[in-house]
Amino acid sequence: MASTTTLTKVRFVRIASSLRVIDLTSAGKRGATCREAVIYDIDYVRDPSTAERLGLLLDAVMTLDSYDAAASYLRQAVDAFQRLHVFGPQFNERTLRGVDVAPAGFEKVKIDGDYATIEADWQSFSIHDKVDKNNLPTAIPPVHGAKVTAVKGFRKFVGANLDTLKKMTYYQILQAMRAQGIGYHDFCAMD
Repeated sequence: MASTTTLTKVRFVRIASSLRVIDLTSAGKRGATCREAVIYDIDYVRDPSTAERLGLLLDAVMTLDSYDAAASYLRQAVDAFQRLHVFGPQFNERTLRGVDVAPAGFEKVKIDGDYATIEADWQSFSIHDKVDKNNLPTAIPPVHGAKVTAVKGFRKFVGANLDTLKKMTYYQILQAMRAQGIGYHDFCAMD
């Protein structure tokens, strides 16, 4: 299971086989980019003492509050492991679109209402009807067209109507979204 730690300007995502370090300086901004450094294949280290040292190293990296410092630390660690001919950790850097990276402080929304369940993250949302168990009506962002606009509008809509959404039915939520001009794709999730 992934654990995510977000500091002011950097996010760390750690799973069993990798650690991702993401620069949040331009997160959430159109036309900007975010750098990402990844150390992966860390689960291939078989020597217990080397695995323990690697774990301590990753814990130390997750306390750094600068992307450049964390990426440099990881790059040097992988180089050192390779010089020792330790089979395992690899290093890679890439660039992400800023608009695809959630900014620091952003939290996922999950509302378990009386008649519907609502979930929203940085790039998507879903609404599930709790009443109709036969068809399982579900709404998600539009598949084509204005997906980004719909997700942003939905996040604002949820923030403004947090208390009332808990008491609304699935179809009342869709009507309110339609009145606000928020696009969605409605379908039955039952196969």
